[in-house]
Amino acid sequence: MQHDEYALFSAFDIAKKFSAFSRDKEFEIEWLRLARTPRIRPATFFSLLNLFASPSLAIEHIGNLKKQGKLSSDVLVPSSYQIQKEIKECNAFGARMIFAYSDEYPDLLLKTYSPPPVLTVKGDILLLQKHKVAIVGARNSSIGGSIFAKRISSEISKNGFVVVSGLADGIDRMAHEGALEYGTIGVVGSGISNIYPKVCDYLYHQMYRTGLVVSQYPISVPPLASYFPERNAIIAGLCSCVVVIEASYNSGTLVTARTALEEGREVLAVPGFPMDPRSKGSNKLIRDGAILVEDAEDVLKELERLIKIDNMKLRDSKQYSHSAVLRLPIAHKNPRYPSKNEEEVHRSLVDMLSYSSYITIEEILEHTNFEIDALMLAIAELELSGNLERNSKNHIRLICNTKVA
Repeated sequence: MQHDEYALFSAFDIAKKFSAFSRDKEFEIEWLRLARTPRIRPATFFSLLNLFASPSLAIEHIGNLKKQGKLSSDVLVPSSYQIQKEIKECNAFGARMIFAYSDEYPDLLLKTYSPPPVLTVKGDILLLQKHKVAIVGARNSSIGGSIFAKRISSEISKNGFVVVSGLADGIDRMAHEGALEYGTIGVVGSGISNIYPKVCDYLYHQMYRTGLVVSQYPISVPPLASYFPERNAIIAGLCSCVVVIEASYNSGTLVTARTALEEGREVLAVPGFPMDPRSKGSNKLIRDGAILVEDAEDVLKELERLIKIDNMKLRDSKQYSHSAVLRLPIAHKNPRYPSKNEEEVHRSLVDMLSYSSYITIEEILEHTNFEIDALMLAIAELELSGNLERNSKNHIRLICNTKVA
């Protein structure tokens, strides 16, 4: 079936449509209300924006679904008062918010699969506009790994690049220390005022002044295990390449590396002793094609090569068009509520989805005669009701142990 209204849109395209609202405080509040609504992940956020053309209309649609009893009681859109309270708390802490439609929001991050709709930051925001490289690795790093991380971080920073890491103990901490003099970016899995781990307290306070601390979460929320994969995705998304120093199998560091590869970024790795579990993951990356790093010069050479390729944007514009671009329907000027056809799509979608494997929206459209707007509404309904989840690439599956209507 040919889908005449089927068009290519990315979060970048959708966000930039709202650039005219960059100084509109009321629009900021509506944007934040939608972004802070439970179960609305970044991919869902931009999908709803594309369907309903504005945050306020998307919120109206959520309200309509709640009236029909289709959403669970915990899907509560924050009030304007709650959002204003968060903004005041942010300002009182000396922090600020950067919205995805703002010129200050880093383009590389906005061109990923699921960029955060808003970043909360404290420090030197100009660092976001510079060329960046991530240095990540084990929390329980070896002495040799820690020394190496600090050394190459310092050399890379001296050459004008901004080092990005996760403000964790171990390799992350040493990477930040090496770059403190020049300005470094730390991405955290909590609110930026909630210091974790405590061993990095001194780093936070130094980076509040001369570096930058970044989070996609409200300013005071505590760290949660589920937040750290999303933090890792931001680290990878901000940078043109990721350097791995000591990573065990199934570590968060390898999650960061895999995310970087999925986004078309370059991955580099430092080899380690084969019998050290902390080297298993990094050695495997090298076997799988990651660039081997023996000193800072190896990283600098790769950064220079990437600068020449489209000003340090994604390595391959063709790859970008097939990966980070989401296929979404053309936005409607007015909110649309479920029709009989959409209810049928909702039921059929449940029958065809799996609990164990993800499927792409494109694959659903290729094998059905669903209307696109009906499909996207059904996906949003199932996700908001807690019966469906999306991964970072906007692929979907049902969630186990839930009752699907």
